[in-house]
Amino acid sequence: MRKLFVVVAVCLFAPALAMAASAAGPTGFDQPPLLVIHWDTDTIAGELIETSVVIHTTGATEITEMRDGKPAQILRGIASNANFRAFNAALANGQVAVERGGCGESTADGPIAYEVTWYGQGARFNTFKVGADLGGCSTQLTHMIETILKLVSDVRPAPGTQAFPRPRK
Repeated sequence: MRKLFVVVAVCLFAPALAMAASAAGPTGFDQPPLLVIHWDTDTIAGELIETSVVIHTTGATEITEMRDGKPAQILRGIASNANFRAFNAALANGQVAVERGGCGESTADGPIAYEVTWYGQGARFNTFKVGADLGGCSTQLTHMIETILKLVSDVRPAPGTQAFPRPRK
Protein backbone atom coordinates (compact mmCIF):
# COMPACT_ATOMS: atom_id res chain seq x y z
CA MET A 1 0.00 0.00 0.00
CA ARG A 2 2.78 2.40 0.90
CA LYS A 3 4.59 1.76 -2.43
CA LEU A 4 1.37 2.49 -4.32
CA PHE A 5 0.98 5.80 -2.45
CA VAL A 6 4.54 6.85 -3.34
CA VAL A 7 4.01 5.98 -7.02
CA VAL A 8 0.70 7.90 -7.11
CA ALA A 9 2.29 10.88 -5.33
CA VAL A 10 5.20 10.95 -7.77
CA CYS A 11 2.84 10.72 -10.75
CA LEU A 12 0.66 13.54 -9.41
CA PHE A 13 3.42 15.91 -8.36
CA ALA A 14 6.06 15.28 -11.06
CA PRO A 15 4.53 17.77 -13.54
CA ALA A 16 4.41 20.46 -10.82
CA LEU A 17 8.03 19.79 -9.88
CA ALA A 18 9.11 19.95 -13.52
CA MET A 19 7.29 23.28 -13.97
CA ALA A 20 8.90 24.65 -10.79
CA ALA A 21 12.34 23.57 -12.01
CA SER A 22 11.84 25.24 -15.39
CA ALA A 23 10.59 28.42 -13.71
CA ALA A 24 13.76 28.55 -11.64
CA GLY A 25 15.64 29.74 -14.71
CA PRO A 26 18.92 28.82 -16.34
CA THR A 27 21.28 26.33 -14.72
CA GLY A 28 24.95 25.51 -15.10
CA PHE A 29 26.29 28.68 -13.51
CA ASP A 30 27.87 26.63 -10.72
CA GLN A 31 30.18 24.97 -13.25
CA PRO A 32 33.73 26.25 -13.89
CA PRO A 33 34.23 29.01 -16.44
CA LEU A 34 35.54 27.92 -19.81
CA LEU A 35 36.17 31.36 -21.24
CA VAL A 36 35.93 35.01 -20.23
CA ILE A 37 35.86 37.76 -22.82
CA HIS A 38 36.04 41.44 -21.89
CA TRP A 39 35.78 44.56 -24.01
CA ASP A 40 35.36 48.29 -23.53
CA THR A 41 33.23 50.35 -25.88
CA ASP A 42 33.65 54.08 -26.36
CA THR A 43 30.45 55.40 -27.87
CA ILE A 44 30.24 58.43 -30.09
CA ALA A 45 28.30 60.07 -27.25
CA GLY A 46 31.35 59.70 -24.99
CA GLU A 47 29.89 56.91 -22.85
CA LEU A 48 32.20 54.10 -21.71
CA ILE A 49 30.55 50.67 -21.63
CA GLU A 50 32.55 47.80 -20.11
CA THR A 51 31.29 44.33 -21.00
CA SER A 52 32.46 41.07 -19.44
CA VAL A 53 31.10 37.69 -20.48
CA VAL A 54 31.70 34.43 -18.64
CA ILE A 55 30.90 31.28 -20.60
CA HIS A 56 30.78 28.21 -18.38
CA THR A 57 31.65 24.64 -19.39
CA THR A 58 27.93 23.90 -19.78
CA GLY A 59 27.12 26.85 -22.06
CA ALA A 60 25.68 28.88 -19.20
CA THR A 61 26.56 32.48 -20.07
CA GLU A 62 26.71 35.58 -17.86
CA ILE A 63 26.92 39.01 -19.48
CA THR A 64 27.75 41.98 -17.24
CA GLU A 65 27.63 45.55 -18.50
CA MET A 66 28.95 48.58 -16.65
CA ARG A 67 28.15 52.07 -17.95
CA ASP A 68 30.47 54.85 -16.81
CA GLY A 69 31.66 52.68 -13.92
CA LYS A 70 28.18 51.82 -12.62
CA PRO A 71 26.41 48.47 -12.99
CA ALA A 72 23.92 48.68 -15.83
CA GLN A 73 22.75 45.16 -16.51
CA ILE A 74 23.52 41.52 -15.84
CA LEU A 75 22.11 38.85 -18.15
CA ARG A 76 22.15 35.11 -17.51
CA GLY A 77 21.21 32.61 -20.18
CA ILE A 78 22.15 29.32 -21.80
CA ALA A 79 23.81 29.06 -25.21
CA SER A 80 21.92 26.95 -27.70
CA ASN A 81 23.41 23.53 -28.43
CA ALA A 82 24.33 24.64 -31.96
CA ASN A 83 26.05 27.82 -30.75
CA PHE A 84 27.91 25.96 -27.99
CA ARG A 85 29.12 23.27 -30.43
CA ALA A 86 30.28 25.95 -32.90
CA PHE A 87 31.97 27.82 -30.03
CA ASN A 88 33.88 24.72 -28.86
CA ALA A 89 34.87 23.86 -32.45
CA ALA A 90 36.14 27.42 -33.03
CA LEU A 91 38.18 27.29 -29.80
CA ALA A 92 39.77 23.99 -30.83
CA ASN A 93 40.37 25.07 -34.44
CA GLY A 94 41.80 28.43 -33.34
CA GLN A 95 44.03 26.73 -30.77
CA VAL A 96 42.81 28.95 -27.94
CA ALA A 97 45.23 27.29 -25.50
CA VAL A 98 48.27 28.71 -27.33
CA GLU A 99 46.88 31.80 -29.10
CA ARG A 100 48.93 34.95 -28.49
CA GLY A 101 46.72 37.63 -30.09
CA GLY A 102 48.41 40.98 -30.66
CA CYS A 103 46.65 41.64 -33.97
CA GLY A 104 43.77 43.86 -35.02
CA GLU A 105 43.08 47.55 -34.34
CA SER A 106 40.61 49.45 -32.20
CA THR A 107 37.47 50.83 -33.82
CA ALA A 108 36.45 54.49 -33.89
CA ASP A 109 32.99 53.97 -32.40
CA GLY A 110 32.41 50.67 -30.70
CA PRO A 111 34.56 48.02 -29.04
CA ILE A 112 38.23 48.90 -28.65
CA ALA A 113 39.78 45.47 -28.10
CA TYR A 114 38.80 42.02 -26.90
CA GLU A 115 40.65 40.41 -24.01
CA VAL A 116 40.08 36.66 -23.92
CA THR A 117 40.94 34.33 -21.05
CA TRP A 118 40.50 30.60 -21.64
CA TYR A 119 40.53 28.13 -18.74
CA GLY A 120 41.71 24.59 -19.42
CA GLN A 121 41.91 21.61 -17.11
CA GLY A 122 43.67 22.06 -13.80
CA ALA A 123 45.68 25.25 -13.61
CA ARG A 124 45.99 25.71 -17.41
CA PHE A 125 44.82 29.01 -18.83
CA ASN A 126 45.68 31.44 -21.61
CA THR A 127 45.00 35.17 -21.94
CA PHE A 128 45.41 37.23 -25.09
CA LYS A 129 44.17 40.52 -26.51
CA VAL A 130 43.11 41.48 -30.06
CA GLY A 131 41.84 44.72 -31.55
CA ALA A 132 38.11 44.87 -32.24
CA ASP A 133 38.80 45.40 -35.95
CA LEU A 134 40.21 41.94 -36.62
CA GLY A 135 42.05 42.95 -39.81
CA GLY A 136 45.49 41.36 -39.84
CA CYS A 137 44.44 38.48 -37.56
CA SER A 138 44.58 34.87 -38.73
CA THR A 139 41.47 33.32 -40.23
CA GLN A 140 41.19 30.90 -37.28
CA LEU A 141 41.47 33.69 -34.69
CA THR A 142 38.97 35.87 -36.56
CA HIS A 143 36.53 32.95 -36.73
CA MET A 144 37.05 32.21 -33.02
CA ILE A 145 36.29 35.80 -31.93
CA GLU A 146 33.31 36.07 -34.31
CA THR A 147 31.91 32.76 -33.01
CA ILE A 148 32.28 33.87 -29.37
CA LEU A 149 30.51 37.16 -30.15
CA LYS A 150 27.74 35.31 -32.03
CA LEU A 151 27.13 33.10 -29.01
CA VAL A 152 26.92 36.23 -26.80
CA SER A 153 24.60 38.08 -29.18
CA ASP A 154 22.32 35.02 -29.49
CA VAL A 155 22.12 34.47 -25.70
CA ARG A 156 21.13 38.12 -25.09
CA PRO A 157 17.60 37.97 -26.59
CA ALA A 158 16.97 34.25 -25.97
CA PRO A 159 13.62 33.51 -24.29
CA GLY A 160 15.20 31.88 -21.21
CA THR A 161 17.69 34.67 -20.58
CA GLN A 162 17.13 36.51 -17.31
CA ALA A 163 18.03 40.15 -16.74
CA PHE A 164 19.15 41.57 -13.39
CA PRO A 165 18.19 43.93 -12.02
CA ARG A 166 14.77 43.11 -13.31
CA PRO A 167 12.84 46.02 -14.82
CA ARG A 168 10.24 47.43 -12.45
CA LYS A 169 6.63 47.09 -13.54
